[in-house]
Amino acid sequence: MVSRDRENYVRALTCALVLGLAVGFTGCKKKEVAEEPEEAPAAAPASKPKPATPEPNSVAVATPAPKPAATPAPELAPPGIFYLVTSVSVETSDGILGLKPGQLLKQVRPGVYKADNNEVTLRPDQVTNDLTIARRVAAQDEQTQAAIQQHLAAVRAASAASSAASAANTSAGSPSSAAAAQPLPPNVAARQELMQKKKALMAQVDQLSLSLNQASAHFGGNWALAAKKSAVVYQLFEQYNGLERQITDVNNQLSQLH
Repeated sequence: MVSRDRENYVRALTCALVLGLAVGFTGCKKKEVAEEPEEAPAAAPASKPKPATPEPNSVAVATPAPKPAATPAPELAPPGIFYLVTSVSVETSDGILGLKPGQLLKQVRPGVYKADNNEVTLRPDQVTNDLTIARRVAAQDEQTQAAIQQHLAAVRAASAASSAASAANTSAGSPSSAAAAQPLPPNVAARQELMQKKKALMAQVDQLSLSLNQASAHFGGNWALAAKKSAVVYQLFEQYNGLERQITDVNNQLSQLH
């Protein structure tokens, strides 16, 4: 009986110990679970920035260059017909022939042309078959000739004024009217007239000399050489020589007076 009670007592004690251990273990487990820190919520993934929309690049539109105006076709002379584009002086059997710009030429053979009734040898750069160029050089030559004629007219007017002034001075310096009314000896009167004529001619020569110096400057200043290359210089040179011949005649007449 006693052994059975002891056995029951041991069983009860064992159960109590087991139960106590189980309760204690469960409490510790709950405490550990309660003390575990709460995990922080996962951070939301950062949103990627949207790529910026690229601005459209400005495109320069090339403006087409304007087309050049079409060059009109030159107006050409008939075959074998040419025109002089510069003044030319050529030696012929009759003397020096002066040809003006715009002179009509008929080709005889390459390099040889017929101007009026004279054959002349010319370089290719001295002639043209372009009618537009021929008209232009002819008009320019007409303007040059008009300027020369105006200059010569001014020279003649100045000479006439100088002669009139000399005559007036001679009359003013003469003796009284009664003495002046007396006729001069023929030789004296002729000599005075020739001297006045010579003075007027020399004034014209001086003016022509200035013109020749200016016109022949492009040819080295040699009048005779320039006259062979320029019709303008040739014309001035011919007028100069004509005046010199007149002065020579006056000097011859003066030498014959005693």
